[in-house]
Amino acid sequence: MKNLSLLLLLSCFTITLSAHTPFFFYFIDLSEIYTTTLLNRNFTEAAEYLHPNMDYTLTKEAWIKAQESSINADMSMQTSSLPTDEARTAVIEIGGHPLYHFIIPEQVEATIQNENAKGEPEVAQAILQDFTKQYGQGQVQKTDDQHFTIERNHHLFVFSLKEAPNLWRVVDFPDGSMEMAYGILPAGAWQNLFPGRSLTDRTRYTQAVPQVVGHFYQSLKAKQYDGAETMIEKQENIPARFMKWYKSLDYETTTLAYTDYELTTPVRIKLHEGKRYAGFGLRFRLEVGFKAEAPSEQDIEATKELLEEVHPNSEVHYDETAQLFSLDVYSTTIAMSSPDKNNWKLLLEDRSNGMSINDNIAKEIQQGVGLD
Repeated sequence: MKNLSLLLLLSCFTITLSAHTPFFFYFIDLSEIYTTTLLNRNFTEAAEYLHPNMDYTLTKEAWIKAQESSINADMSMQTSSLPTDEARTAVIEIGGHPLYHFIIPEQVEATIQNENAKGEPEVAQAILQDFTKQYGQGQVQKTDDQHFTIERNHHLFVFSLKEAPNLWRVVDFPDGSMEMAYGILPAGAWQNLFPGRSLTDRTRYTQAVPQVVGHFYQSLKAKQYDGAETMIEKQENIPARFMKWYKSLDYETTTLAYTDYELTTPVRIKLHEGKRYAGFGLRFRLEVGFKAEAPSEQDIEATKELLEEVHPNSEVHYDETAQLFSLDVYSTTIAMSSPDKNNWKLLLEDRSNGMSINDNIAKEIQQGVGLD
């Protein structure tokens, strides 16, 4: 019989505001529209409002499939109530911009679809226990041996884009799937809203490692290098000052922006001498601009040579209109943790920025995680 566990529903939507329009009214209007699409199971329509950061954890196609429960033929899951007028709200400031946190109560109906499992008390009891562990004691009720009612919260994080302050986007995760937000919220938001909380140890490494990478990326994007450094594994041999090269591109004549990232290979894991190691490929997109309105030809050529020297395997593009260089930086990466903990630290092969796998990690381990 197929696995009866459910893939949690995820949802999010976007909104654009004028500079002087009260945000709350827009939120209520759009949340009611979104709630209607969710209750009517119009997931393809709802997916048009997905926050772009969601791609870091779940593609739009996978999101639609999960919402429709077609990814798991054994069970179905449907929201029956999502009253936005009962939302609890908190507001924090991140990078000089407000971030809204809405908590909306939700009722979900779950039904066993597998014909071989319908009416089986032991199967229903196992599912009840699994849901209770996920959502908490008293949050799950078994109607009969086929139907369950789940009371949970949806957490909506609403914030504007740094490059477009009047463009507001909303990311929504339900209870039981909150860790998916760990790697896509702006730097500082998770620590502010959930102080002392990190990834739980029950999360599989295939989900935990990408979330740690995302958390690291958000720190880079915000230029919070001190915070990023706390997520790097200690090295015996440090090839350069941490983020030295990146900082040099964000100093006197040029500006640096981190605009995108992805894990380019599956995460492979190895246990070695009481420690877990996970290896994978990582891609960052960098954009380098000029502070001067009209950079000289010498400055443009010198910057191009610098980028090509440090990243000879990356194709460097220059947009004359935007006066902007862009390049994809590829790096082999290792994550490390205790055997039974999700206390992952990262180490990139990025010598120009003070990190080196080859100088600090044994070849045996590199080979074990597929990096050599």
